Amino acid sequence: MNLFSRTFSFFFKGAEKILLIEQFEDSFYVTHVVSQSDSRKLSLVRRYKVSSLESVRRPPIWMGVFDKAILALHSENATTIEGVTRIVRDKPNDPISEGELDAMLFKAFWNFLNRYRPFAAKKFNTNELDPVVANIVVCGISLGEHKVFNPLDFSGHEVSIRFRGTFVPREILNSIDRISKFANGNIFVVERGTILSGALNKENAFIDIGDTKTTIYVTSNSESAYLHEVAWGARKITNAIARYFGVDESIVPEILRRYTKNQVSEKVRRLVERITREEVNELLRLITPTFESAGLKKSSLIHYTLRARESLPQSLLDEFGFQKVEFSGEFESNGFAGSSFGDVYSARADIAHQSFILLGYPYLHPQYSFLNQLLRRRVRWLTPSTSSKN
Repeated sequence: MNLFSRTFSFFFKGAEKILLIEQFEDSFYVTHVVSQSDSRKLSLVRRYKVSSLESVRRPPIWMGVFDKAILALHSENATTIEGVTRIVRDKPNDPISEGELDAMLFKAFWNFLNRYRPFAAKKFNTNELDPVVANIVVCGISLGEHKVFNPLDFSGHEVSIRFRGTFVPREILNSIDRISKFANGNIFVVERGTILSGALNKENAFIDIGDTKTTIYVTSNSESAYLHEVAWGARKITNAIARYFGVDESIVPEILRRYTKNQVSEKVRRLVERITREEVNELLRLITPTFESAGLKKSSLIHYTLRARESLPQSLLDEFGFQKVEFSGEFESNGFAGSSFGDVYSARADIAHQSFILLGYPYLHPQYSFLNQLLRRRVRWLTPSTSSKN
């Protein structure tokens, strides 16, 4: 190791180097972050955009291998499902041994796999044997009605195990394997929208608005999962405004910025509002059947995040029962300074906060580390090598 590399190794001592890759509709954003646990500060080292996973570059020599890699894929390439599997014990009065716990985890995993793999296959439009479990973790466990961290040596009739698992199409395994090597195999593969939906901790509808598509999720007491995707995105509004005013679409963000700051004429204000309302009504028409089929009332509040390149008039969406999720509370309540992390996103602080939620994913359930060690040992041969450390 040369002097240059040794100097930067000293800088990173005691810190975790994290690789975050987020898939948007037509690109991937790659972020290199250093987490200083003592000062609870996230420092952004590098951020760049690529067109495919194959274009993600190796970390610089001076930075070394990452401690963790988080691959947050769009719904077309990942299905993250949180669900509960219940196991009835043959001898409920006996204390649970490590051997029995090990067997119950394996049985529960198989139940989870058999229950949700057909759903993933239908979503990926492939056969039922194609989806592969890229990640699987225990995120909750109960004995009867009582939540516990570790059921070892306890007794009870029924054990409920909550898993969070991610399925991916088999065709992208090579790409995941390549990325995992940047972090010595310690990679977490997730569906971006489902993780953001689950972070709300609310039983409600959630939509993730992109440039050309909107993805619908729902979170309930037992499950958090993808529902549907519709062909409506933020460009519906920006394209409509551009057509009406006869300007290039690149001019529209400035029109919306001035509208938000009340720096447009009354005529322009009314036109922007009319066009936006018409397009948002179209979005409601497209998503309402999905909500109704999921048992959600029309009056239910619709939480949304915006992954599109441009912001939308938030006040107009509020009129239709939409509530933008910023995640800024989670960012601040966890005590992270994150100054250099937030600055790089400039006006799009909401995207910075979404990335922060994803960065925290590997640290969500440390209380179940023992159970996840048993689970990894049991299912390693059923999951790709990329997930062996997760």
